Amino acid sequence: MIQPLAIDILGVPVHPLTVAELHDQLAQVIDHDNRARILHVNAHGLNLAVELPWLSAFLNEAELVFCDGVGVILGARLLGYHIPERITYADWMWQLADFAARHDYSLYFLGARPGVARAAADRLVAHHPNLRICPNRMPQIYRLPARVCTIIAAFLEPWVVLLN
Repeated sequence: MIQPLAIDILGVPVHPLTVAELHDQLAQVIDHDNRARILHVNAHGLNLAVELPWLSAFLNEAELVFCDGVGVILGARLLGYHIPERITYADWMWQLADFAARHDYSLYFLGARPGVARAAADRLVAHHPNLRICPNRMPQIYRLPARVCTIIAAFLEPWVVLLN
C-alpha cells in the first residue's frame, strides 16, 4: 500500500484522501492479499485520542486513517493543510458497496446490536445484488473490544471488515 503523506492533527495521522483514492488503497491491500487497519476519525475521535492513550495508539498504528467529518477538515485547514473531502459512513457505505460488488470483494459487518448488521447488509444487497456479504455467525458480540473483534474477524477472511 502506498500511503499518502499524513497530516498530524492532535497527534493523529490523518491521510487526505478522496473516496476514489481510499478505494485505490483498499484495492492495493486486497489485491496483494495483505491486511491493513484502515480507520476513520472525526473531531470527537481526535479529542478522545488526546485524552485516551490507548485510542491514540490504536489510531497511530493504523496503516491509514481517513477524515470522517468537517471538523477534521477545519482542523487541517487551521494547520495550513487541505483534506479534499470528508468520508462519512452514512454516505460512503453505498459507494463502498458498489466498489466491493464491482471488484468481487466481500464485506463483513461486525458490531452493533443484534439484527442491525443483517439489516444493513440486506439494504446494501438490495441495491447491489452482486455484493458478497460474509455471514455473521457471531451475534451478541457488539460489546467486545475492537481489538478482539478484529482478531475474530481475521479468521473469517472477508476482504473488508466493518466495525461499528
